[in-house]
Amino acid sequence: NPAGAKKLSHCLGGYICDRYGLADRRNTAQSQEEQKTVADWQENAVAYRKQKDEMIRTQEGLKRYLVLLYDRDYEVTVTFGDLSWLDEDEEIRLVENLGIDPERVRGGENRISIRRSEEDPVSYETVETDPQLLLRVSVKDAKTGEVIDEREY
Repeated sequence: NPAGAKKLSHCLGGYICDRYGLADRRNTAQSQEEQKTVADWQENAVAYRKQKDEMIRTQEGLKRYLVLLYDRDYEVTVTFGDLSWLDEDEEIRLVENLGIDPERVRGGENRISIRRSEEDPVSYETVETDPQLLLRVSVKDAKTGEVIDEREY
């Protein structure tokens, strides 16, 4: 579960930094060994990101797809159509995990844009949709704006 792994890493990293007074040294690496470690980490991060982009593009199931979208590297726009699928606890949790308030969606605000890099990361609006559509999703790279995936369910 990539979303859970990111949350755990963030929490654990914060705990270690606070508890042991460790500083972020990614941009201040001094020795060659530290520089190599940072370079290796960055290379692995790029490889992971490419792998995750591909997972998003090829994921067929809606639930797994929604789990993959929790990531500050992505800007996600979700447009809800038929809300009948949004009655199960698991689906509600998946939507909430993205930062979306299901009650606002049920109230008619059916297009949600998520930009985790901004101070107010979630915005809502009301748009016309096809009643046969469950939802439409657009995923973009938060830094470049490159479209990673667009699909309808």
